[in-house]
Amino acid sequence: MRKRTVKKLFDEVGPRYRERNGGYTRIVRLGYRRGDAAPLSIIELV
Repeated sequence: MRKRTVKKLFDEVGPRYRERNGGYTRIVRLGYRRGDAAPLSIIELV
């Protein structure tokens, strides 16, 4: 990860979740990729 990305996570994104006790992410399963049938998903910050 780039230093710039880590800084943004800690300075901007992190404080949004300060009061939250858990459940920071949501995983949405999209199915399987054509060709090699690898599972696909999206990870969201809620």
